[in-house]
Amino acid sequence: MSAYLMSFFTDDEPTTYGWIITKDVFAESNGEEPEHLGTAGPRQAPDEITAELQRRLEGKPARDGFQSAVFDMYVDVDSADQKRGERMARGRLVWTSEGDPDEDALMSPLEDFGAPNWGCVRIEYLKHPKWTIG
Repeated sequence: MSAYLMSFFTDDEPTTYGWIITKDVFAESNGEEPEHLGTAGPRQAPDEITAELQRRLEGKPARDGFQSAVFDMYVDVDSADQKRGERMARGRLVWTSEGDPDEDALMSPLEDFGAPNWGCVRIEYLKHPKWTIG
């Protein structure tokens, strides 16, 4: 798993969620090595969350007490390297709280990694269209 684990939060309180990049779509579509596969965050995610993220990356089923959702992140640029609305990555959000994840959890992959590294402006959660941001 990548040691990236970055976050824009200023406190170090443990989170009840974490995320991981499971497919570097941009690299793979350009015939490159998927360098961001396994990148995870935020850095405040507790060990049990990062262990669950690794399990999910390996294709193992969820353990009791964990919920998850698959997301895609998109850019909104028109350059030689990227097309407008191009999907850059697929990932998985894992959380331990009951019910739906909160807005901080839903935004975290986009704010922590997608926007600063790829210029992503949109995150969509498969099977959860109401969770789309951007």
